[in-house]
Amino acid sequence: MSSILEIKNLYLKAGEKELCSDFSLSLKKGDKAVVEGSSGTGKSTLIHTILGFFPDYKGSIRFMDKELSPETVHFFRTGIAWMPQQITFRGKVLGFFEKTFDFHVNRHLRPTEKEISDYIGLFKLDKDTPDKKFEQISGGEKQRVILMVVLLLKRPLLLLDEPVSSLDEENKTVVTDVILGNPALTVLSASHDKTWNSRCTINKPF
Repeated sequence: MSSILEIKNLYLKAGEKELCSDFSLSLKKGDKAVVEGSSGTGKSTLIHTILGFFPDYKGSIRFMDKELSPETVHFFRTGIAWMPQQITFRGKVLGFFEKTFDFHVNRHLRPTEKEISDYIGLFKLDKDTPDKKFEQISGGEKQRVILMVVLLLKRPLLLLDEPVSSLDEENKTVVTDVILGNPALTVLSASHDKTWNSRCTINKPF
C-alpha cells in the first residue's frame, strides 16, 4: 500500500532556531499519528510546511505520491483538511459552514441539513448550534464545529493542530472516539493532550 503522506529527512529552521533535523514520517490509509513536544518546538510549523505555507525547508514531503512544490501546492491544499488552532469568523455557525462549502473546490460536498444535524448529535452539541453566533460560542464548541467541517470535507488526510485543547474530559472522549476510532480516517495531529496522544497509533517526538 502506498503512503498517503511521506516525509523524509525534513530539516526546518525558523530564524536561527533549528526546529527539526532529519525528521521522517510515513502515513498509510487509516494511520493516526501525533507529533509531540513542548510549546514552541515547531509542531504547528510542521503542519504549515506540509500545506506549503512555510517553503524554507530541506527534505522531501510527498502527499498521494506527489512531491510538494509550487506546482503541486494547490493539490496538497485541496486534498488535505486542516484544523488550525484558531479560526476567526463573525456570523452564525451555519454561515461558517456555508462559507466553507461556497468555495468552488468544495461545492460538490455541500452537506445537507441532515448531515449537519447528525454531526451535531455525534459531537454532543446543542441542536440550535447552527443558529448561534460563531464568535459567541465557547472554545470547545468552536473546536467541535471546526472538526465537523473538517470531516464533512471528506479529504484523504486530516491535519489537526491541538484538536482537543479546549474540551472538557467528557467531550474530549467523544471527539477522540469519533476521529481516532474511525478506521477510514488518516490523521496527522499536533497535540499535548495525554488522552488524545495515547489513542494515536504513531507517536513522534518533535
